[in-house]
This record gives sequence, structure tokens and C-alpha cells, in this order.
Amino acid sequence: MKKKKKLSVLALVFILCLSCLAACGESKWKCSDTHHWILSPQIGDNTGEIYFYGKHIDRDDNWRCDMCGYEMELRVVNDILRNQAGAEWLNDVSAENIAEIKMISGGGGPLPPVSFTYISSSTDKAVISSIFEDYLLLEVRSVSEEKTQIDDGGYVVVQFILNDGTIKRLNFINGEFYSDGKGNYFELMYLPVFRDGTNFVSRFGLETWYDHCQLHLIDGTPVCEIPVFELEFNILTDCIYLGDETPTHFIEINGERLYFIKDCYFYINDDRSVYYDLVCKNLEELIYDYTVLPD
Repeated sequence: MKKKKKLSVLALVFILCLSCLAACGESKWKCSDTHHWILSPQIGDNTGEIYFYGKHIDRDDNWRCDMCGYEMELRVVNDILRNQAGAEWLNDVSAENIAEIKMISGGGGPLPPVSFTYISSSTDKAVISSIFEDYLLLEVRSVSEEKTQIDDGGYVVVQFILNDGTIKRLNFINGEFYSDGKGNYFELMYLPVFRDGTNFVSRFGLETWYDHCQLHLIDGTPVCEIPVFELEFNILTDCIYLGDETPTHFIEINGERLYFIKDCYFYINDDRSVYYDLVCKNLEELIYDYTVLPD
């Protein structure tokens, strides 16, 4: 009798195990914006058991949970840019403190000896207020360093020039990622830029290996060192004939020469088919600002 009873108990356990396996086979992932779990099918009046409850995991940075496949894009926001190291100053200024916003982009692929950066800027108070608010509220999410390593990628530098002349900067990798300088990397939800139809100006700068360049007279006599960021220019589109003009100065950058004519125009090497027009400061003003007078 005891033997039969023992066999009956074993049979019941076996049936229950089969039931559990069948229930697990029918289980499905349930998800919220932040967590996932498996709920076994309801049995009678029971609500079922919860298994594998946990937070979404996205180790391969594809915006899908590695376990349940939940699409997390724009649903799980990790943080705000202004909370990251190197960007906390956004909390300490206001749009009223900013005189100008300037955006500089460059890099990307193998570059020729003389290559250009692209510059856009605005001093319009309404535009400054809008762009500053975009950066103040900009959402980011943590990513691996590997994701930021893009072949032939470029950079974007956003300068906030304050009323007292102080310059605050945000540096972005390829215009998509931010590094806090402490080994942490973040992906931007988007990069705020000047919108078409708003009041801003565009021009070019020079991509160089050095911060300063030496200005010479045409005979090779050194004049002064000029910070490269001071050389901003446009491609000359006006019908101005400069073919007979003799250059008075030159700058050598990365082995190439920029020849200057009439304080504001220059051409590169021997190519006089394209001329460039200095903006912001002309050559005379730059010489005045950066010539070191003897004691």
C-alpha cells in the first residue's frame, strides 16, 4: 500500500513538472519602458508567476533590449548634457549673458594640406536664446567608446562667447557624441544648429596642425605670429580683377602658402583662379594686434 502511495506521489510530481514546462513554453515577455519580465499563463483563477524580472539591457547599443527585444529608442533617457562633466557651466549662465554663438565643424576623411573648417555664428538675441535653450535641455544617453570611433569622422565645436569675452565650449565627436574627458561617452539625441531662415552668417576657417601661423613679408622677412582662429574668410564671388596685383605678405600652412593682396584678399599657392576675402579682421588689423614691439 505504501509503495502504491509512493508511486502516486511521484506520478503527481511528474505531471506537475510537465504542466510547468508547458506553461513556460507558452510564456511571453511583458515590458514597461524600463523593465521586462515573463508571466506564466494563468491557471484557473491564479494570475501566473513572474520570471526574469529586470531592467532593459542594451550592451550592443542598438536601442533594443538584448533579452526581450524591446525597442528603447527615445523612451529611456539617461541624462541631460548639462549634468555631464565639462558641460556643467550651462547651469551657470543664461541667454542674456551670451553675446555670440559660433559653431565650427571640420575634419572628416583624409585632408589636403590646406583644408577649410565651416563656421556659422549669430549675435541675434532671439537666435541665441533658442539655441542656448536647445543645449540646456539636450538629452543624452551613455554609450561605449567604441561606438564613437567612426572612420574618417569629424568634429563640431560650439562656442558660447559671453558678454565679458569669456568663451565657453562644447566639443562633439562627429557631431553625434560627447566625451566628458573622464572616460565617459554620450550620444546626443540630436545636434542643435542654426535653422534655415534664422539670422546667422556662414564663412570658412583653416584646418591646421598648429594654433598659430607665421606671417612674412613677400621677401621672407618675419612680421608676426597670428592665431589661426583669427583667419576667417569667404570665397570671393564679386567681379574684382586682381590678376595684376602683387602680393605683399604670405603665410605658410602645412607646407602650402597663402599669398595676401590689399590687406583683405588672398589666394593659395599659384592658383589665382580663386580668391578669398578676409572677414572680421583684415591683414592690417591683425598685424597691429599681434606685432610684438621691442622694449
